[in-house]
Amino acid sequence: MRPNIRSSTIQPTMKAILSIIFSITVISCHQVLAQNSQIIHFNWNIVKEYDPNIQIDRKLLGFEQADYNALEGFKPTFIERIDAQTGLRPVVSIEIVKSRVVNNAEDAVPYLSFLTDDYSQNVNFGTERGKRVYFLNLVPIRKKGGLLEVAEEIKITYRWEKVETSGITVNKRSGKIDSKLAKGKWISVDVSSTGIYKLDLNFFNKHNIDVSGVDVNKIAVFGYGGEELPMLNSAYRPEDMKEIPSKSVGLSDGKFDNGDYILFYAQGPITWSLNTKKTQFKHDKHTYADKITYMICLGEYKRTEVPNAPKITGNANVVTDEYNYLYVHHKDQLTDISKNVKTGKEWFGEEFNFNTNQNFDVGTINGLITSDSIMVKSMVAGRNFTSNSTFTVRLNGKKVFDQICSKTDPDYLKPYVVLSTKTGEVLTNSNHLVMNYEYDKPSSVAVGWLNYFEIHAKSKLVYSGGALPFRNKDILGNSESIVQFN
Repeated sequence: MRPNIRSSTIQPTMKAILSIIFSITVISCHQVLAQNSQIIHFNWNIVKEYDPNIQIDRKLLGFEQADYNALEGFKPTFIERIDAQTGLRPVVSIEIVKSRVVNNAEDAVPYLSFLTDDYSQNVNFGTERGKRVYFLNLVPIRKKGGLLEVAEEIKITYRWEKVETSGITVNKRSGKIDSKLAKGKWISVDVSSTGIYKLDLNFFNKHNIDVSGVDVNKIAVFGYGGEELPMLNSAYRPEDMKEIPSKSVGLSDGKFDNGDYILFYAQGPITWSLNTKKTQFKHDKHTYADKITYMICLGEYKRTEVPNAPKITGNANVVTDEYNYLYVHHKDQLTDISKNVKTGKEWFGEEFNFNTNQNFDVGTINGLITSDSIMVKSMVAGRNFTSNSTFTVRLNGKKVFDQICSKTDPDYLKPYVVLSTKTGEVLTNSNHLVMNYEYDKPSSVAVGWLNYFEIHAKSKLVYSGGALPFRNKDILGNSESIVQFN
């Protein structure tokens, strides 16, 4: 049965990836599992390419099909995938058939300090779709006295040995997934921030949905939350959407009338958690989406209500009327960094080029404790070839700190920008906060960017309507405490 789905499609923010594609000559190129050995030729050369961003030629000694390790000076690495056999693991031996000695190739070897006297190799494994795969990593260049030796032809021999599999757990995906979306009538909801969301007749009328004939106990919310899928294939991830418990009001008569509604809690693309030391909160921003989509099903699945919390017996031994106010400004934009670097997952926000003085209105914090310092955490980026560049960060006109970005190295292999992350504290006598960033532009070509800033403050629990999320890190983690919030 084809599901009936109404949705407003959201396009996730995709990060550009720079891919360099080469060719390689492989002799006896059958599947790795079907052969005992193979011969591989490496065609070494120096690439010269003019880069308009740095106005110089960049040079790199490498070979066709190389994977360049940016963390080790762009060291050229040969990577071969090896499909696993059940209960076996590969043992790889390398024989150098042909090699030659070269000099430092006119400084085209920025990875020199990462080379050893041997042709370094290792075999790593991973998991894809519940199956184990192996990867051979080989660096076919080594130091030889004051010179370098490159392998032009190698013989790779594979043999298999038994591996002990007891105690190894692989998160296997089931062969068939009966998706909840396969049946029922669905509505999608895009959430841009974490909070409590309300489904009432106005919401359904807006989506041209008639709920008069729908079983009100079968209006349910599903989703994955605001966190990203794990990078590791071996890590757990849900195969289908999970229901999000919700709170219904006025539906006990079996009808959805005016004034009736359903409340549910939804995470947005920005989440907060304690750092590893449990001393401060930190924010995480979804890399690929500006909004998180949740799905509402009508008439198919019985809704799970939010359970009542167990009754607390005993008196509170911690009483507080304060909470940690948290705010973050983290805006991803298409900037010159993204256009020119064309790789990576970190995007940046406002540009400081023609407009070098910018304000950011945080808003009014009801109950702000002005006698306590406000903590500001900031991350910026600067690009200037001649000297350092500086951001001056202010809160309500008071200087919090200077952030200095050292001058940028024009070498293509060096970072495109220099980053600066800093934390500081400041006092203010106003509960309306305005952040100010001023960029000291040292030359006509200097440019700065804001990545994000966080504000951490202490506030009284003052309810002003709507949802009030609150937390207090000073009392978290003590399971024996009974806390009373006033």
